[in-house]
Amino acid sequence: MGLEEVADEGVRQHYGDYPGSALTFRAPAVQPVLIDTAGQAVPFARTMVGDERLSQMESGSGGGSVRIGGVARVPMPLLKSAAVAVRDGWIAIGHTSGAPPLASGSPVASLPPITVYDARGEPRVVFALDMASKDVADASRVRQAWVDAWISDFPDRRERRKWRLRYEEFLSATPASAPAFRSLALQEGGKVWLEVFDPSAGEDEPSRWHVQDAFDMRGIDDSGANLVVLPPGFRPHDIGSDYVLGVWRDELGIEFVHMYDLIEVSSDGS
Repeated sequence: MGLEEVADEGVRQHYGDYPGSALTFRAPAVQPVLIDTAGQAVPFARTMVGDERLSQMESGSGGGSVRIGGVARVPMPLLKSAAVAVRDGWIAIGHTSGAPPLASGSPVASLPPITVYDARGEPRVVFALDMASKDVADASRVRQAWVDAWISDFPDRRERRKWRLRYEEFLSATPASAPAFRSLALQEGGKVWLEVFDPSAGEDEPSRWHVQDAFDMRGIDDSGANLVVLPPGFRPHDIGSDYVLGVWRDELGIEFVHMYDLIEVSSDGS
């Protein structure tokens, strides 16, 4: 399955002199699709918000703006994204915003945070996140600090002033909050793994995952129950009933396949 972008739908905002020189924010609408055995894309579910994107566009050069030539994606922190996981006959879809913000009049339907579908694209389970989308107290500071650092690389004072005004306009128009979760995965049997979003955690620190039984409607909280901690540098690719298989990256960026035992324990630790 996949997510197909729906043409001319979703959110697109320009800050500056579009199309000549502008900062552009996009939150496109995407349609979940199933690819059948004949290779045909079969739409299912409702459209939803896709990955948020921020880019700089500069049609000319000069005045210190040569390095921006064309359109360049920029790594603004705390942008949200669509999340999809597939395992056996299950599909889990959500959005890391927790509750996707939609523009006024947008035709995109707002999905609950996590929806689990069967192999035919029929919704089976919907659950919300008690752990979801905490407003990070310093989210505004994090984004502002990033803008300061990004703009400081511009060698020309006029260029720095021009682009700072555009970034400030973008920041004032978008709420500063952290994603509800970083990514999701599916375990054999339909359990949903949600990676905890921690803006202070680096690549050399363990990742934490809340595990939710898709057919247990009690929801997820931050009490530490059903929490799995994976080693630093390791990303899961396949989660079975008693193992986690994935790729571990060392300090030089070299990748190794690693498998870990997964042992489920009762609440009393026995």
